[in-house]
Amino acid sequence: MARILFGGGVAQIRGSIGGTTYSKNANGAYARNRSQPANRNTLAQQGVRNIFGSIARRWKTLTAAQQQSFVDLAASFPYVNSVGLSSVYTGVQLFQKVNSQLALVGSPQISMMQPPVYIPTIGDAIVNTIATHSDRFEVTYSFDADFEVPAGFVFVIEATREFANGTYRPKSQDYRQICIQPATVPVTALNIWAEYSAVFGEPTTNGSRIFVRGFLVSLLTGQVNLPQVAAGIIA
Repeated sequence: MARILFGGGVAQIRGSIGGTTYSKNANGAYARNRSQPANRNTLAQQGVRNIFGSIARRWKTLTAAQQQSFVDLAASFPYVNSVGLSSVYTGVQLFQKVNSQLALVGSPQISMMQPPVYIPTIGDAIVNTIATHSDRFEVTYSFDADFEVPAGFVFVIEATREFANGTYRPKSQDYRQICIQPATVPVTALNIWAEYSAVFGEPTTNGSRIFVRGFLVSLLTGQVNLPQVAAGIIA
């Protein structure tokens, strides 16, 4: 389904109509032939689909009061849609959204929605070093100037494969989850070598670039903040 924003004609289109897909990139709007993405149906993909399916089924098991809590608070969790307009979830969409996020980080799901919580600001991310000779892949994050994961949250760290040094903007789908840090864990010069190597293999190519991003997830509401991204050069 395509989203169309009208304004003295058509201002923006996102999505597909017939055999054409509309989107935009750093150079502006574009249209391309619609393509069917490959469905590799990996074990990881099957696991995620099973999670989403079980959450959708669980909505029907909630009491009327539990369902109403998501309906009543949906307006408190607005989001920006694909054409840049502020939108509001339905109750069932909010239930699916927050519980999918909690399930993906291995946290218990919620049946009664709570009001939004304050999410600490993530300071600039730093890749301290990626050194193959010492098995070090160190990153540092801060949260409201503190260097421990705040109580009531988990901190998700994602990374990319190795890219040529001229790459500066990987796609969102290039990132994969590396590790999840629980509350009160320090994230100063955190060594994620083993976690990265388990997903992508050990970094090997001197001069190549790896991107890392991190974000907080509230265990009470499933809220997330914008990821802070950093890049490091293998040396």
